[in-house]
Amino acid sequence: MTHAPFLGGAQGEAKKLRNDGYRTQRGGTTIPPASSKGLVALQQVAILRAALEQGTVGRERLEARLGSSAIGLLDAKLEPMRWYPADAVAELIEANWELCLGRNADLAVSAGHTLFRELKESGRYQQLEYAAGDHDLSVGVEALRHTRLVGSVVLNLFNFLELGYELVSENPTEICITYDRAELYPELARYVGQGFVQKSAEEMGASLECSSKRVRPDRVQYRLMIEPTG
Repeated sequence: MTHAPFLGGAQGEAKKLRNDGYRTQRGGTTIPPASSKGLVALQQVAILRAALEQGTVGRERLEARLGSSAIGLLDAKLEPMRWYPADAVAELIEANWELCLGRNADLAVSAGHTLFRELKESGRYQQLEYAAGDHDLSVGVEALRHTRLVGSVVLNLFNFLELGYELVSENPTEICITYDRAELYPELARYVGQGFVQKSAEEMGASLECSSKRVRPDRVQYRLMIEPTG
């Protein structure tokens, strides 16, 4: 597996990491321009199927919210490392957000904590192994490297996003992360991402205050305030 070089940056210097490298798989197979990883689709489908089986969500009500592609994913056998149409996956995410989670942001952030643990334990993303190493996140450049590594995992799940990050201040450490081209990155994903970043910092012994907002339809922004706990 090849990794992009670490991208550091001085205070106030914004960095961008484009996602164009995820357009082609090994063997030259072209990935559709906007796709989401099967890991994401599987998680949403599992929750929605459970809700259908338990009767907490009716099939007609669910299908009324979904297009034909999303309904097809709901009934298909999905593979975790394959790519699926981002618009259909976004519909599944939105349905889960509305019908199963009741737009509860706290539950979504908690799901982000769980997702971090699951992906780290899976060993699929070596970025998380490095990010969990011995680094002092109260030091701006270390925090920026950590942010880049953790943030790049999201690019492995949503191939259409563009990651940007900036060291805003160093005392205390404040970092701004942006995801552009985020029209198909729903609000549930935004809150799960917030929990994901928060958990990654906690595992390194840092106290992190993380907030997020959609500043425009195609841009999601996270702001991180980091204080060492040790």
